[in-house]
Amino acid sequence: MMTAALTRIGTPIVPRNKTDPTQSSRQVGRMYRDIESRYLDIKRNLKLLFDQRLTGRVREANSERGFILCNNEDGPATLYKVNAGTYIYDMTAAQLADLLQRVQIILDDALLDGGSQNLWALDYVVAEYERGTHQAFTNLSVQSPVYAQQTTLAQLLSTPAYQNQIAAAYVSTYSEWKGISDAARVDLANVIADSIGRGVNPRETASVISKRLDVSMAQAKNIAQTEQVGALRKAQWQETDWARERLGLNTKLLWLSALKLTTRSWHAARHGKTYTTEEVEAFYAENGNRYHCYCSQIPCIVDDNGDVVNRALVRKLAEERGAWGVALKQKAGVQPGVDASYRPPQYDRLKNVTRVNAWAKGTVAENVKIPAGCNIEQLNNCMSLTLELQDRFALPKFRYLGGVTGDIHKYKRSKGMIGGYAHRVSAMLVTRNAFDAQDLLDIDIRARAAGFTAQALKAAELTGNRALISAVSGADAISWHAVPTPRGVFAHEFGHVLHRSFPEQLDKVARDAYGAGWQYAVSKYGQTKYSEYVAEAFSLYIENPTEARLRLYPPLLEVFKKMDKAVK
Repeated sequence: MMTAALTRIGTPIVPRNKTDPTQSSRQVGRMYRDIESRYLDIKRNLKLLFDQRLTGRVREANSERGFILCNNEDGPATLYKVNAGTYIYDMTAAQLADLLQRVQIILDDALLDGGSQNLWALDYVVAEYERGTHQAFTNLSVQSPVYAQQTTLAQLLSTPAYQNQIAAAYVSTYSEWKGISDAARVDLANVIADSIGRGVNPRETASVISKRLDVSMAQAKNIAQTEQVGALRKAQWQETDWARERLGLNTKLLWLSALKLTTRSWHAARHGKTYTTEEVEAFYAENGNRYHCYCSQIPCIVDDNGDVVNRALVRKLAEERGAWGVALKQKAGVQPGVDASYRPPQYDRLKNVTRVNAWAKGTVAENVKIPAGCNIEQLNNCMSLTLELQDRFALPKFRYLGGVTGDIHKYKRSKGMIGGYAHRVSAMLVTRNAFDAQDLLDIDIRARAAGFTAQALKAAELTGNRALISAVSGADAISWHAVPTPRGVFAHEFGHVLHRSFPEQLDKVARDAYGAGWQYAVSKYGQTKYSEYVAEAFSLYIENPTEARLRLYPPLLEVFKKMDKAVK
């Protein structure tokens, strides 16, 4: 991100114009285009292979509609509708094995080009690592005469520590791309074998394979972005630590956010603040923060209190952070200061599930039986939200809050269920998985690679609704859950509660929103039916209200706001 001239001696080099595309974005774009070219070659070579090998004859009998099921790395599976029993292939088991071997060779030739020692993707990663080292060297040289006198760029690039980092990057990069190639092979092998066994014609088989390659390409692009930007950051972090260890300089990392309208608020909040490398690494290790992030950190010299010496620079960056928040609210059509100073009921965090059950009975529900073994920290977060939402939206207590036990309602648990609401008996049903923050995050990360964003944008464009297209394209990503956290799960179920409690206010506007395609701006799960869209929209409204103003059907947003005590 550091592309501008020096401001003055002793001051870190920062971009003058925060609206310009960063160099990291351009570098990632180049790798994206390379990936797209390689997947296009894969499709062309597979087409030639299938034209030669997938031969047979058309069956005269009536065909049957069927589905090919494809898994998405433990995420939600995808079903492809096909005509089964229409084709008889001339292929033996040995010929099928040879075909699948050829598919693997085509994938490896494109994705593992160069092998483990000279993989094509390594050039991009190493270039970013070198660029990050160069930027760190330039920044520290400007700020410290001692550093400038004691260090040269050539020395840095030839140190054993630098070479070890490059070697580690080689190993991790090759491992990532080997995983992409192997996963694509398994996926395509299942499609091919299933199609041959069930008599799906070659044209439909090729169509499904093309779509599965698009999913693989989305995963590859996600890895590319993470690898390149991660290498740039790692180089900055390493030189920050090395300068402190070698020369005894008091160094920290100055956080620079891209400050896009799609930047996550907790990333933007760090803009202009300083952190240790350990604090930055911890941030990127949790909650999927390293994915789709274009933030940068540059080394800076700090005083004994850990503050950047140039106060004017710190004030300038704080002003940029504030201006970003105002711009985001203005784009959402909301003027600053419209939210009332609502104070939710006080919730005192409890130490174990038994105590939570005792507190919740009579407070938020008549009967409570939350499953043992739930993560107590996340459970406390969700109980605090439950108490707040019942107050904010004038909702009654539940008759039952707890696990899927059948004590109150015969509820058939579906595969992968994490929570539910049985409106006839007013029962909020939860499983231990509802409080597993890491599992919910993993589902979200895997789902991002399934191509939901591209699918949603394509569907939105078919409607011709400019507001909807803008809402989808402006989203950071369209994932499986609108809010992939335990609180998000509870907010989702409260969306069902609100919908069932106030159908005259919500039902028509929800159907209008769903009919107009606004479910595509919220989440993949919200696209299943209009009632799930309401729940997903409400979850987004509660847990990410600023983004919700950009992605929700405006009349539905207004209904939520009118029912919400926390809004004037």
